[in-house]
Amino acid sequence: MNSRFNSLLDEVFGVPAREKKTKADAEAKKVAEQKAAADSTKKSADVEAQVVALQKKIHARERVLRQAAGARKKVAIDAAMVSIQTERAASGKRTLDEAELRSRAARRVQEGGG
Repeated sequence: MNSRFNSLLDEVFGVPAREKKTKADAEAKKVAEQKAAADSTKKSADVEAQVVALQKKIHARERVLRQAAGARKKVAIDAAMVSIQTERAASGKRTLDEAELRSRAARRVQEGGG
């Protein structure tokens, strides 16, 4: 009798209750999907912010490296200028003006004859 009574209850109350449960499950699933989408968007924004921060660090490091390379090149050119002046003085040639001397020294450094 109990199963008959349950089937009667299902007929009277069960179908609307199942529909409510189905609607509630669908709503919970929708909320969970929205939360997952929001979390995904937040994670994406966080990753993008990290990328921007790392790009700034990379650009700063590149600038420092370029400046260091420029400083090393300047030191090499200055040393080549002294060398050229010494060579020209030893062989009795005329002294070069600053611009010509720097140009020749830069060419010598670039060719690897530092």
